Amino acid sequence: MPVRVVVLAADPFVLAGVSAELSEKPGIRLVEHGAEVAVVLPDGPGDLLAGIDPGTRVVLVSDDPRWGADGMVLLPRRKLTTASLLRAISDAEHGLVTPRAPRSRTPDGLSRREIAVLRLLAEGRATAEIAAELAYAERTVKNIVSGVLARLDLRNRTHAVAYAVRAGLI
Repeated sequence: MPVRVVVLAADPFVLAGVSAELSEKPGIRLVEHGAEVAVVLPDGPGDLLAGIDPGTRVVLVSDDPRWGADGMVLLPRRKLTTASLLRAISDAEHGLVTPRAPRSRTPDGLSRREIAVLRLLAEGRATAEIAAELAYAERTVKNIVSGVLARLDLRNRTHAVAYAVRAGLI
C-alpha cells in the first residue's frame, strides 16, 4: 500500500518539481489531504507547517538549523536528491525522526566556538590573530567564518558581526 504524501513548498517551481519527481515513484501517492507524511520545503518566511494535519509525520528540507523541531525528519537541502528524499519519507513513515542538535548551540544554531570567533571579529582582529588567540589553524578560522556565513545567509564578516550583535550573542 503506497504512503500518502503531501508536498508543501513556498516556491511554486520547487513544489511542481518535487511533486513531479515523487509522483513517478512506486510506493508514493500524492494527496492534498489525509497525508501520512508531509514533505515541507520552506524558502523563507511563511508558516507551511500550520496547515499540516495533527499526527502527520514531517520531512523538513532545510539547511537552516532554526527550522527543525522535535518529531521531524530533517533533510539538509544541500543533500537533497530523489534517493535521500525517498529515504527520509520512509524514515518519517516509520517514526524514525532526526535527533535534535545538542544544546551546546544557541537558538540561532551557533556553537560556542563560532561565537568566540565572531566576538574576536567584532574586536577587529585579523584571521591570524584569531587563530593565535584560540589556538586554531588559520584555515580553521576561515572555515568557521565561512560556515556561519553560509548557514545564516550572511554576506560577509561585517554582516556576521552585525547579526551577532543584533541577536545579543556578543
